[in-house]
Amino acid sequence: MYVFRAKSRLRMTLQNGPVVSVANVSLSTLGRNSLRWDLTPDQIKCRTDKLIQRIKKIYDSIGALDLDKVSFENTLKPLADAKMEYTVSRHVLDFPQYVSPCSRARSASTEADKKLSEFDVEMSMRNDVFQRLLALQKQLNDLKPEAKRLMERLINLGRRKGLHLPKNIQEVQNSYMNGLEKTEDGLFKVTLKYPHYFPLMKRCCVPETRQKMEIAFHSRCKE
Repeated sequence: MYVFRAKSRLRMTLQNGPVVSVANVSLSTLGRNSLRWDLTPDQIKCRTDKLIQRIKKIYDSIGALDLDKVSFENTLKPLADAKMEYTVSRHVLDFPQYVSPCSRARSASTEADKKLSEFDVEMSMRNDVFQRLLALQKQLNDLKPEAKRLMERLINLGRRKGLHLPKNIQEVQNSYMNGLEKTEDGLFKVTLKYPHYFPLMKRCCVPETRQKMEIAFHSRCKE
């Protein structure tokens, strides 16, 4: 619920809870990225690009860690801080498209939203970061409940994206995988029958797999 005061200060409140002024919110990870609702079109574009660069740099540094050197300090904590910064900064950038009286600002915010949505997908499919979280889960048993819950949630989200599956069938649902036969060396057998072809083409996100399946499917019954 949002409450607007005469002094143009935005205040947020939870239902049946205390009112908290946005001006008093302090996020240690944000630093210079304070909440702003008066950004110009150029500022929206610039901040969007810089936000993507900052978050990608953090993900890249985590993904480059040796699996036996992951820790709470170099993996889970920076990932949590990055997600918090990204969430707050993203709202500042995509909110003007709904409320700004300036058409150029609305357009810039809409473009920022599109670019950030594509970035969301890219970051959610970072298998290198997912593997570091799995390695961290095996090593740490003394995490605080909040940190443990975050790690489990991130791993579960990765599994839902299929990051634990072989690369050539990522994004295909477990129910589909369970119905496939396996070869002796652990590969999955996929036929050209409709129950195999259509779910794979709908869900598989690997171009090479989709290409092979499409060529084979449309080459049926050829001499």
